[in-house]
Amino acid sequence: MEMLLRSVGKPVPNHAREYAGRKLRKIEKFFHKVGAVEFVYDELRGQHSVEFTVDADGYFVRGGDTDTDLHAAIDRAVEKLETQLKRFRGRIIRYHRSKGNKQMPEGFAEFASSPEQAMEEDPIPRIAERRSLNQKPMTPEEAAFQLDLLGQDFLFFRDATTSSASLIYRRSDGNLVLIES
Repeated sequence: MEMLLRSVGKPVPNHAREYAGRKLRKIEKFFHKVGAVEFVYDELRGQHSVEFTVDADGYFVRGGDTDTDLHAAIDRAVEKLETQLKRFRGRIIRYHRSKGNKQMPEGFAEFASSPEQAMEEDPIPRIAERRSLNQKPMTPEEAAFQLDLLGQDFLFFRDATTSSASLIYRRSDGNLVLIES
């Protein structure tokens, strides 16, 4: 497992790097191949913020936390990663069992617990509703204005200048993000 370190403010302390490496070895049991783990560290006003992004068999999982104690932040971030990986593993197992496959995908076979336990975990998400949009093409500025008028968090629209599908959404800090296809 390769660990890529990125520090926003202060450099990552050596003891934190070693501690995170030991903790992250636990997630290797979920997949055959854990490619790279990105470790992002930031310290601001005594708060240690850590975020891990794991590339495991081509799937990306992210978890992070903030605390005054760096080790506690790392522990909780790794716990979040483990929880997400367990849920993901359960979904993959249930999906393959629902299709009648006896053979689990590579990397999941050793975790194929009893069918009852796999069904107790989170259900596979389903499409609850379909909507069709019939909007006039608009510029990103018009879309931002429309987003404010509607009071929504995001808006899907066709860009008038490029004729491509675009999405605009509001981040938690209040700024807008435009995604173009």
